[in-house]
Amino acid sequence: HTRIPVPRRDPTAPPGALIPGPGAEPTRVRILAYGPQGVTEREDLSPERVRELQKRFPVVWVSLAGAGDAEVFRRVGDLFGLHALALEDMMSAHQRPKAEDYDEHLLVVLRHPKTTTRLQLLQVGLAVGPGFVLTVEEGVSDTFEPIRQRIQSGRGAIRNRGADYLVHAIVDNTLDGFLPLVEHFRDQLELIEEHIFLRPDERAIVELHSIRHDLYALRRVLTSTRDAIAALARSGGTTVSDATRVYLRDGQDHAAQLLDSVDACREHSVSLAELYDSRLNQRMNDIMKLLTLISTVFIPLSFITGVYGMNFETSASPWNMPELRWRYGYPFALGLMVCAALGLVWFFHRKGWLGTNGDDQPKTRGSSSGATRSS
Repeated sequence: HTRIPVPRRDPTAPPGALIPGPGAEPTRVRILAYGPQGVTEREDLSPERVRELQKRFPVVWVSLAGAGDAEVFRRVGDLFGLHALALEDMMSAHQRPKAEDYDEHLLVVLRHPKTTTRLQLLQVGLAVGPGFVLTVEEGVSDTFEPIRQRIQSGRGAIRNRGADYLVHAIVDNTLDGFLPLVEHFRDQLELIEEHIFLRPDERAIVELHSIRHDLYALRRVLTSTRDAIAALARSGGTTVSDATRVYLRDGQDHAAQLLDSVDACREHSVSLAELYDSRLNQRMNDIMKLLTLISTVFIPLSFITGVYGMNFETSASPWNMPELRWRYGYPFALGLMVCAALGLVWFFHRKGWLGTNGDDQPKTRGSSSGATRSS
């Protein structure tokens, strides 16, 4: 099962303490500054270089991959005047998706899927302020590479917009990452449904339970993400412009649609669990019916065998088992057993207890031929 780990921090540490989590990757810095006049990319985080980029370009995007270097986070926080609690939330992985207003800047915490076949969620922290955007990822990935390509190629309106529009692009890109995952769960449920119809076994219900667990975790993440986007769209101040709020509300609708798809998958999984129980009961009923039919066929055979196994003395009475001295007594007994068995099988077939209803077929043929003659 996929679990969303619970944040762990030192209970003795003061609020805002920057303590790398266990297993945190070394921090890699990537700076992308852009505007209508062009774009440049750097890896130097010195204050002088960043100040120079802020003077030349309207938007400076600082991307940190890995949260293992607390000194880098302190430098970035001092550089952009970030609140200590905002830095702590971005550095501490496994936060729930949220949006918080710190007056001078906004904090947004999101989660994006790592793969399209399993529910592996990685945290993305964003801080947006006047002319800058800071993103923090748990590890090195190519999640935001499509956005960087759009900026470098100048496609779309992203280079003509402010830092808040970049936040919208990141939020939209994160939501798009959930689409293949939801489609994968939908395809898996269809395969499980087919498997249950053909051969309901334990493997199908184990896979179904795992998918239901992932869908439950995915719904919690998407619900928090939708609320975070809504809070970001309602945030006051001038950090987010009115033009960008329209795009954020569209992202909120996108998250709501993903939630509807996840809810549909959850309802499908519940119905498949009920279908599994129904198919299992039906299979058990078929087995019991077959065993009952076999037992019923052998009842008269056991009766005949018991009658001819009494061996009454024929010298005491001519009525005492006359077949014992008959030349064809043994074949007669075997033939009687075969006839009794075949007769019962024919009777079961006529009643439709063997899987096909023989009584309905003649009626259907007769009614169809009558309809043909009347036409």
